[in-house]
Amino acid sequence: TEFLILQFFKMKLNNSNNDYEIPYKNLKDGFHNFEFILGDAFFEGFELSEIKKGQIAAAIELEKKTDMLVLAFNISGYVEVACDICLEKFKMAVSTSRVLYVKFGQADQEVSEDVLILAYASNAFDCSHYLYEFIHLALPMRRTHEMSMVSGDCCDIEMIKQLEALKERKSSNLHYWEELKKLK
Repeated sequence: TEFLILQFFKMKLNNSNNDYEIPYKNLKDGFHNFEFILGDAFFEGFELSEIKKGQIAAAIELEKKTDMLVLAFNISGYVEVACDICLEKFKMAVSTSRVLYVKFGQADQEVSEDVLILAYASNAFDCSHYLYEFIHLALPMRRTHEMSMVSGDCCDIEMIKQLEALKERKSSNLHYWEELKKLK
């Protein structure tokens, strides 16, 4: 969590625009819809992000109540990630829905992963950090070309050959260790 908070503050320094802010203060109570398109520039704003390219559509339905905000995020699109087998980049589909509850208090505070407290003096909510976080949380732990959006996309054959050669070399080195253990 500390890493994501540090990322958020670095991103705030790098992205000084208000492209991902929702100005809720002057909205009437009820439902309001916002849409954001997240491209390469969005991901480049996060220096240490493993994602540098992608095309994401984010629809946010904001329900404004007198004492809180309820934000329903619907995110879909693709991001470019590295294959865990051959390290080649490929496009992976991303789709997720999340809900964030925003209450008001004396100071900004993150209570839990889905509850946030904003200061009473706030006029707008910057949702870029949460968009970034929700996209990353939607990615599976293991990412391979089998998950690619492009049909017929497969691992880099040259890299697979190099990995197999490395395995053979490693297994032959194990043979020497077995011989050394017999000397005891």
